[in-house]
Amino acid sequence: MDILSSETLLKEKGLKTTKQRLILLKVLLDAPMPLNADMILEKMKLSLAGCNLSTVYRNMEILLNRDVIHEITIDQKSYYAINQSQHGHYIQCVRCKEMTRIEGCPLESYERELENKTGYKVIKHRVELFGICKKCAKNC
Repeated sequence: MDILSSETLLKEKGLKTTKQRLILLKVLLDAPMPLNADMILEKMKLSLAGCNLSTVYRNMEILLNRDVIHEITIDQKSYYAINQSQHGHYIQCVRCKEMTRIEGCPLESYERELENKTGYKVIKHRVELFGICKKCAKNC
């Protein structure tokens, strides 16, 4: 997704195209893993000098409410990424804090089973996975 598709995405979601939103989306698109608000602010300041944490949070809340981005909670910390069409999870290295996306979700069939057994409609779930990445394991 480039700037033009970011603009299109914002318009499709009924959002105004602002410089802050475009920069925030670019930061998340360029990131190899989800970022927390402080990381996003640090990267946004490279392109938008007057940016502050309230600007980041205000825009993220709007983007979250319109499903443009999604929040990932790992170890009670919030991280943000572009909302991908396919559901997945992340595993985080306990040493270097790097995150790797895991495509797909083995819980989807279990959710359907739970719905049939309990009568509940499962609306979301949260999975936290932790380990030691190859790079850190090599340095042990």
